[in-house]
Amino acid sequence: MRQDKSVSRQSGQRSFNPAKPDPAVVRWLQRTLTADPPRARSLIVTVWGDALAPHGGAVWLAGLIRLMAPFGINERLVRTSVFRLAQDGWLSAAPQGRMSRYRLTIDGKRRFDDAHVRIYARPDDAWNGTWEMVMADAVLPAKRAALREELVWSGFGGLGPTLMVRPAQNGRVLPGALDAPGVAEHVLIASASDIPGRRSLNAAVASAWDLTMLAADYRRFLQRFGAVIDRFRTAGEGAHDPIAPNTTADGRQKNRRIEIELLPAISELPALPASLKESATPEPAAPDPKAADLKGSASR
Repeated sequence: MRQDKSVSRQSGQRSFNPAKPDPAVVRWLQRTLTADPPRARSLIVTVWGDALAPHGGAVWLAGLIRLMAPFGINERLVRTSVFRLAQDGWLSAAPQGRMSRYRLTIDGKRRFDDAHVRIYARPDDAWNGTWEMVMADAVLPAKRAALREELVWSGFGGLGPTLMVRPAQNGRVLPGALDAPGVAEHVLIASASDIPGRRSLNAAVASAWDLTMLAADYRRFLQRFGAVIDRFRTAGEGAHDPIAPNTTADGRQKNRRIEIELLPAISELPALPASLKESATPEPAAPDPKAADLKGSASR
């Protein structure tokens, strides 16, 4: 009798056989990673944002070390990167015995949420000509540089050292950095639009953003990824095992997911207290009278 090797079929669940990788994509990935290996911290942030943050954002350090090993990131690099992320306020540690469980801080979660919107949210195709303006002249210089950096990453351009603008979009929230202590009480946020007959804010776009550099960045991106981007194929169960309706864009976005469960090895678990060890010791089984009768009969 043929034995079915699929664990999912034995448990009554649907099996999932991923498509065979495209050889051209595999070769391109190998060349790209060889020419420009990812930095440990950047790769850990990417994995955390895509695979861990949507599911609580917490992980045992030992589990993260195992998770990053196939990417060529060794234990020392993982520990160093996590330590620096904790120093920078992204992560907090909760030691349990000899183990440590790291989770996103409130500020770290805010940064990941902002990044998720920035990367995955679709821009509003219809713009009504309204601008969001942030005036940070009252923010202390020590915090102003970091605020400006986050605003630029969130799509703002600078009309001056302390004046940032970006086109307003329906449903797009302001960056969480504007709510940080030392910033929220000093920054001014306003909505602006053109006055008929006066110079339009559109005329200031070239001074707020370096359009030449932006165009060059897009050309370099297309030159690097254009030859292979159409060959990428995805295989998943989002359409067959949804967690939200596939009838809306928001539901389809939620179904495009990666689910990773990280569990510590048995040897990495904290030792049981003595009281639990005693209660966990099984009681000796009582002798079975029937078994004794059978043994006696066999001896006779």
